[in-house]
Amino acid sequence: MVHNPSCSLRSIRPARSSDATSCGRLIAYAARQLAGPVFGDGDPGLAERRFSGLFELPGGLWSFDLADVAIEGETVVGVIGHYPRPISVGREIRTIRAAIQVYGVIGTGLLLWRLRHLVSARPSDASRAYYVSNLAVATHARGRGIGSGLIQHAYEAARRAGAEAVGLEVLIDNTAAIRLYERHGYVERGRRLSKGLERMTGSPGLLYMERKVRVTL
Repeated sequence: MVHNPSCSLRSIRPARSSDATSCGRLIAYAARQLAGPVFGDGDPGLAERRFSGLFELPGGLWSFDLADVAIEGETVVGVIGHYPRPISVGREIRTIRAAIQVYGVIGTGLLLWRLRHLVSARPSDASRAYYVSNLAVATHARGRGIGSGLIQHAYEAARRAGAEAVGLEVLIDNTAAIRLYERHGYVERGRRLSKGLERMTGSPGLLYMERKVRVTL
């Protein structure tokens, strides 16, 4: 278990499949602008259950084995996904299999149809950057440094992995998240507008932000 000084009386540990319900709830609420219309067929409750299902299954991009959680007592109060790029073909295949298991064949087809509007804003030269996804903190636990602790935790993982940079994507109008990332040294490197995304979520597009990794000798 890794103890993080920026999260007093808390710890950060690798996520487990048993964390799926808690993490699915946190992610669905934090990403509610996307979760309902894109992942839940317009139903936020369905999106939460589907996120929990995807999180529980190992091997995919939305799986517990690519995430860490912040703990208070025995309660999950925060979660962050992070992993090195490029993604292996095997994991991409397992991601589709997990989606089929959770959504069914027709539902997965509809999900992929919606996801076509989430065209990445990542520049081509950032394709090998370490990647952060699905940062979420429980509402009652916000303002106590948990999000910052998780962001720094992922950064340290990127440094141990030998990455040159850490990248993430965020909706352009998610100003609170953007300010948080900026405080941690992330800067904008690209943006992509999408009329389809705007129709579904109200957000005009995606912003790609990146933080360089300092190598310590």
